[in-house]
Amino acid sequence: MKTPVADLTSVTIPPASNDALSTVREAASLLTLYSAFFNETGGSRVAASDREFRTLAQEVRDSLRVTSVRFPRGRSYAETYQVYSSALAGALNEAARGDGSSSGNGSEENRGNGDRINDSPLAVRARAGLLDHVLLPYDTLFGRVKNQQISIEGLTSAAQFAFARWLRDSSDVPAARQQAVLAVHARWLNIISEQQRALVRQWHDSRRIWLPLQFALAPEDYDEQREVDALIARAVGRPFSDRNALTLVQSTDLPTEFARSILAARDYHVLWIHDFVGRGTDGEIDRIGFDVVAKVYFPALTRAVQRYAETGRLTTFQIFLDENFYAVRDGRLWMTILENPLDATIRLPAKNAADEAELRERQQELRKAVASSQRMQADAAGNGGDKFLRDLVKVHVNITQPSDFSFRSHRLLPPISFLPDNIMRDHRKIAFYDLTETDPYRGAMVIGGVGIGEQYSTPAWDDRGLLLRGPAAVEARAAARRLLRLNDFSNNEVPEVLRDATTTVAGVSPSPPSPPADGRAYAVRALQVHNEPGFGRKQSSVARAMLYNLAPSGSVIVVPDPLWLGSEWAGMLAGAALRGCRVLIIAPSAANSPNTQGFVLAQSADVLSRLLEIQNVFGEDIAKAGGELRVGVYAAKEPVNDVEREVQEALRGLKQAPWIRTLIPFDSATITALDSVSRLLRTAGYQAVAPSELRTPTLPKLHAKMQFVAAPEALAALTQQPGWGDIFGRWLIARALQTSHVAIVGGLSAAYDSVGLRDRAAELLAGYASGQSDVARRRVNFYLTSGTQNEDARGMMLDGE
Repeated sequence: MKTPVADLTSVTIPPASNDALSTVREAASLLTLYSAFFNETGGSRVAASDREFRTLAQEVRDSLRVTSVRFPRGRSYAETYQVYSSALAGALNEAARGDGSSSGNGSEENRGNGDRINDSPLAVRARAGLLDHVLLPYDTLFGRVKNQQISIEGLTSAAQFAFARWLRDSSDVPAARQQAVLAVHARWLNIISEQQRALVRQWHDSRRIWLPLQFALAPEDYDEQREVDALIARAVGRPFSDRNALTLVQSTDLPTEFARSILAARDYHVLWIHDFVGRGTDGEIDRIGFDVVAKVYFPALTRAVQRYAETGRLTTFQIFLDENFYAVRDGRLWMTILENPLDATIRLPAKNAADEAELRERQQELRKAVASSQRMQADAAGNGGDKFLRDLVKVHVNITQPSDFSFRSHRLLPPISFLPDNIMRDHRKIAFYDLTETDPYRGAMVIGGVGIGEQYSTPAWDDRGLLLRGPAAVEARAAARRLLRLNDFSNNEVPEVLRDATTTVAGVSPSPPSPPADGRAYAVRALQVHNEPGFGRKQSSVARAMLYNLAPSGSVIVVPDPLWLGSEWAGMLAGAALRGCRVLIIAPSAANSPNTQGFVLAQSADVLSRLLEIQNVFGEDIAKAGGELRVGVYAAKEPVNDVEREVQEALRGLKQAPWIRTLIPFDSATITALDSVSRLLRTAGYQAVAPSELRTPTLPKLHAKMQFVAAPEALAALTQQPGWGDIFGRWLIARALQTSHVAIVGGLSAAYDSVGLRDRAAELLAGYASGQSDVARRRVNFYLTSGTQNEDARGMMLDGE
């Protein structure tokens, strides 16, 4: 029987339960604050009374519009949670007993027969129901518009019904007391609804609201790696996968890795990019764009035609290119050639006769290969002739997210009404090839932070990417299918090479995939998540919010990003610092920012200034909790492709800020080894060569978008392992091989293998793992994220990321 919340409002509950619920309300307000300590609208955010908490109002500067809040001076986050949890259990237990045998408000003390109040089956069941029916369903819509922005009554009603059924069928609460317990449960759910409504008033947009998971989770519920992994998996709908190989690369390596992936493809290749530059702002053709077309795609097509004689199949090349920069940067110049490589008219802007000649030569080579392929010519003869060849021998170009000014919505950017959909973009920058659901090791994936163009591959673009091989990479195929469907492709129109391979044989499950022989390289546990553009799913935003919300006290959180425009993210990180995390935020100086628009710099300064005010005003509270909140400025001067100069700049920074050594405690011998090897490179004649030289010299631009979360004891144990000096030395040599004129053809992974870096790293990690206790291994250890999503509202709720 379903028992609506409204039916219980007239039920009398014990006075002790009522008092305990008042304490729950106050503590819940503070838990909301600990989840996101930020307000950009002014006014009162928290309305906690002085009865239970010693408070001190702190008004942060009106010019920064940070709200006045009542903050529990002297009471830690752990104590606040204990108050909340104990009061909730006390309220439910008092209602179940109903004999007035216990006094007080259930705030912190143990009660009844020496049992811990927090172990109450009633409270455990209530919290589990809140997580299952309210928090996860609501928070998994983070970044998306909710139809019911103000009310979560439907979710709380589901939680109430599930609790009522359990209470009736499985609990030992007497039937005479069940209505009182249900009434307490309903009023607690209403307290949660009050917090949600307060957040609606604060943010004015349902996409920006995150309900703290601590309303339902005790600290012991997410203090182990597997527990956090499982919670994130529930939120995004799929688990982390093991046996992946991962290589971190810098932006100057990415053009080479994108090119290598195209040439390596045999079945198919997908380049999914936000910008494929045709011409720069000076009107000249983009050299990197030209090279990828002339020196990569044309040769790849020619070799694929030559293989056709043996296989009867041609490698399928796909490009997904966002419409915005396709128009702004004249991506059409290259796409027109690639989608019709046999017959395209090769005509480049003035003063590029040599480049035109090279493209025509590549085109002639492709035409000759087609004409020489007896099997292809025979197939063409029976299937439409030249049209068959034009449809077969090409790069399939898909311009996604085309602007449609007839589609407008008041939900894109409140309070501005009826904006057109052209403000939504696909910002993803990835490539993948040949991998399938049944064989994830056949191909690989490049996860980049940059587009195809000169500006992205110069020594002034500081970004990161990942080379991924293994089961985690397969999600890119599912994401590609979703993208095509969002752009009006039917299921039958999805290219055959991208269809789910597990559905080709109905009812047959594929065998568990096995990694290649070098198992030590496949030791990474990984999860790939995407934000879909527009009003689609925002799994990247959800996963990031969970990392910030669930980081236990003491965690180290390092977040570099060029766009600090999102109050939501800043608030979550400030809340983590108040819970006892060591939070380091890195933002570029104006001279080192890749975004020089005035409104961007102003908004970023506003967000960072408010974080500094939180650091100044609440620094004592953060320190008492064991936390730290620092805002650092990226002001690099050395080119990012010169490993020797970069190392020396980093070492100078360590001398200026020695506290960093307490955060990541490498010993002095390791630092000395890093210095020695970098100097030896210069002595040996090392000279950096960038894929694209700068037309106008400029300072490095911070473009990396990453999160690093680590448990302090795990980080300390890892950095104190012997052998880091040797690993750093080998890493520098590998980087030097890839940034000099003698770059290894096989790419960065081959460079690492050539100096034995993987083996040494595997040995060090094995030593680290063997030295950890079972308890330490279960604790939350390390998370690293890398991709395209910035710390801004666009990335959180509008763009594809």
